Amino acid sequence: MRLKPIFLFIFFATWSISIAYAQSGWYGTVTDSSSNPIAYVNVALLNNGIILSYTTSDKVGKYLFDKHIKDNTLCTHLQFTAVGYKKKTVALTKPDRLYNVVLDQSLEVLSEILVKAKPAPIKKQGDTTNFDLAFYKAPQDRVIEDVLKKIPGIEITDAGKISYNGKAITSFFIDGDNLLDDKYALGTRTIPPGMVDTLQVFENHQPIKALNNISPSDNVSLNIVLNPKARIKFTGFANLGLATRAHFKEEANLMSFKKDYKTLNIMKYNSDGYDLSKDITAQNFLEKNNDLSRNINYPLIDLNIIAAPNINPNKYLFNRALLTSTNQLFKLKNDVQLKLSGHYFNDRQRSNLARLTEKIISADTIRFFEELSQNYKPQNVALRGDLTINKKNYYFNNTLRLKSENTNVAALITVNAEPVKQDVRTKPYELYNEANFIKTFGGNKATEFFSFLSKSDNRQKLTLTPAVINGYSNQQIETPQLFVTNSLAFKVSTGKLSQEYKIAHIYDEKEINSAINEIYTNGLGNGLKWKYNRLQFNPFYSYLNNKVRISLGLPVSYNSFSYGDRLFSSNEHHVRFLIEPKFALKINHGKENRITAQYQYKNDFGDASTQYRGYILANYRTLNAYDTNFLSQSNTHHFSAGYNFSKSISLFSFNVLGFYSVKERNAINQISFSGFNETTMQLPLVNYNRNLLLMANTNQYIFALKTTLKANVALQQLYTNQLLNSELMPYKTKTYTCGIGTDTKFSDAAYLKFSASFVPIRSKATAFDFSERRSEFLNQKIELVLLPRKSIVFKINGEHQYYNSTISQPSNYLFLDAGLSLKFAKVKQELTLSAINLTNVKSYRNTFLAAYTSSTTNYQLLGRFFQANYSFNF
Repeated sequence: MRLKPIFLFIFFATWSISIAYAQSGWYGTVTDSSSNPIAYVNVALLNNGIILSYTTSDKVGKYLFDKHIKDNTLCTHLQFTAVGYKKKTVALTKPDRLYNVVLDQSLEVLSEILVKAKPAPIKKQGDTTNFDLAFYKAPQDRVIEDVLKKIPGIEITDAGKISYNGKAITSFFIDGDNLLDDKYALGTRTIPPGMVDTLQVFENHQPIKALNNISPSDNVSLNIVLNPKARIKFTGFANLGLATRAHFKEEANLMSFKKDYKTLNIMKYNSDGYDLSKDITAQNFLEKNNDLSRNINYPLIDLNIIAAPNINPNKYLFNRALLTSTNQLFKLKNDVQLKLSGHYFNDRQRSNLARLTEKIISADTIRFFEELSQNYKPQNVALRGDLTINKKNYYFNNTLRLKSENTNVAALITVNAEPVKQDVRTKPYELYNEANFIKTFGGNKATEFFSFLSKSDNRQKLTLTPAVINGYSNQQIETPQLFVTNSLAFKVSTGKLSQEYKIAHIYDEKEINSAINEIYTNGLGNGLKWKYNRLQFNPFYSYLNNKVRISLGLPVSYNSFSYGDRLFSSNEHHVRFLIEPKFALKINHGKENRITAQYQYKNDFGDASTQYRGYILANYRTLNAYDTNFLSQSNTHHFSAGYNFSKSISLFSFNVLGFYSVKERNAINQISFSGFNETTMQLPLVNYNRNLLLMANTNQYIFALKTTLKANVALQQLYTNQLLNSELMPYKTKTYTCGIGTDTKFSDAAYLKFSASFVPIRSKATAFDFSERRSEFLNQKIELVLLPRKSIVFKINGEHQYYNSTISQPSNYLFLDAGLSLKFAKVKQELTLSAINLTNVKSYRNTFLAAYTSSTTNYQLLGRFFQANYSFNF
């Protein structure tokens, strides 16, 4: 029965366009008062003012909604707008769907018409999607991040990193200017929603004007468009907060977002469990270093501290943090910007926990119990300056940055009733300069020169009282590094084909100078010097039309490794020639839907941190030494595919992504256990790892219910090998994730939000007759917001968690928070009273499964406390 209308439609469309109109949705002709047809009239199909669909009239004034609405009762009006004519709204009351409309001419200017018209909640123009944030805002939203979380396709991590349709954003603009670079959480967690009118999502975004028509991009960027009032004055905010249990929360900020000058200045001082370091996290740090092919100078001392529990930090984080940040942007001339920024961060975190650990090997199971009382005191300062010239015919950018840290950690650890005091001090710093110059010529060609120079060091010291392993009580390390990369590229675009030919050179020099108990001999010290040179030629091709984009890269490189240790009288030299192809395909299926596929072959090599020979005491129970005369190397095949389906006008999106990788490595780390102590060494044994990740998510706004629905599922499957006490043990770990969420606006006085997630984990040693280890985690959250009056906001949050595993007893937790806000609009002030952890949960337990290790951890929580915050705007 469903085929009949389709065949009728095809048949009549072949013979007559008018009959096609009759067989479709609402249709008609738009004319003026003289019966002349009006072309390009915007016609919107409405549900009580909300746009459900839209179209435009053709050259002879005819319009047609060629897609039926599933529930026709939702369609109440047609709205007609055109430049030079008065807007007209027609009620849908006739049984047929023919609506011929006559528009009257108007003397109003375009800007006046736009102000009066009610904007659609979403509008897509090419690669730009505009979201009207007034549609998503609610009285309980404090900062713009609260609103962004409601946008279809946008996900924000706890650290503040933003992704759109599964792809991390590369830039976050404020009124078109990239004030904060990749530390954009400073803005999203500070700027109030009332300052912002529109969110713009730029797909395939190329921010460099000189490359707009030469080098295509697949980057995603966000831009928040401010309202006019926010652009003309300084805006300030201050908060004074006091609480029981010696908690407090003080905050002040001052911001201005004018056309030629933008600034955001922040001071935060709190002890209420919020980790301020998340606000200054560089969100694209890993991606940037991958692009540079740089190995980070990470510390070699590992405190072996357990990850934070899966609850809000205001329940468990005992802290006293200070953050000050300033960000300035000056527009010196057209297309010329100077940016200056800096921050200072200081924190004192105290934690108490107990952990039972099991390490399962074929012949035995090693168990040990640890109690930890730790004081963690990080502090860092960073300064940065950027000069950018972004013109159509050339581009120049220079960035100079200095960062220095000083972290002290004091921990008292009781292991199987034996106390150990562990003190660690680390002092890393880095100074780098990055320069980029692009010049166009001939209209379709460009040359690009890029340079990056970094000097860094990381001084580390570990002191143990008493010594646990072989009388080793002191470890000192220095790891200076010099990293330099320069590249020259030629780019040309000929029609739909873009080409790039790049020559790049990388020089990486590192040292590891270390000693245990101030002894450099007998394998207790390192004097390693490491030098790496890479010369690469990278041809890259991209074909692009309206339907397909195909990209192919064929980098060829010469790699030279020279390293030696004066304490071991060793010298090694290795040369590798590599070809690392990369292929990407994107197919546009309709206006908003796309299919993507990627393949990449990548080689990675060991560096100084995996080639040293002398022992390094990583913590009180771990001793590392690689003692190798070969160069560790891995090659990885990466595969990915995805499908994105979107209907912007219906606020619906659906994404499916899949990732698969196979890694072959010529080395494996052997871990040897002696009681709870362990020693790691590197052996020349071929090792394979496989990783599969499948994920899907969907987002739908239901207009009739004023509700946003979200759902997601994921499966990750890891195959790894471990060499434990000289025995090879393969492991398989499966992690399933499924979640749902709703966000409903019952009225202007009532909002309800609910989410639930379920995460089961399965881990098993596949080569032995070991039982499968399992864990399940169920998390449910609910938030109810009531506004008995516009000036009164009452909010209650509930969270229920359930843990169950084969290594511990089931556990249930219920957390309740409540808050009452009194707003005094005339004086721009607000008083908020909060109650945190009303159920007074003081301890929390969770489980961890990974390959041969499992652990059960009990955390000390803050308990119930009450807080009062008085805030005002100026």
